[in-house]
Amino acid sequence: MAPRKCKLHDVPLRFDRIPVRFGLPPGPPKLYFESEESLFPNAKTWQMGGCMINPESKHSAGVYYCSECRIAEKEWLATTDAEDFWRP
Repeated sequence: MAPRKCKLHDVPLRFDRIPVRFGLPPGPPKLYFESEESLFPNAKTWQMGGCMINPESKHSAGVYYCSECRIAEKEWLATTDAEDFWRP
């Protein structure tokens, strides 16, 4: 079961459906993972779906997210030279 509050921001998590991205893009910069862990661990704006798309593939996923984490991720992406693929 998902936690009910963001451990970083201490706000209730909300439910959302997010896009599943298919393909084999270049990995995000190492700095993204480090920043995600410390600044926006519950942003959850997208999910990797792998390299194969078939009729049973789901194109969205249900997640619990933190609104403050999403704001922090958006601000981080706006000030970082990140590949467009990783932008929500």
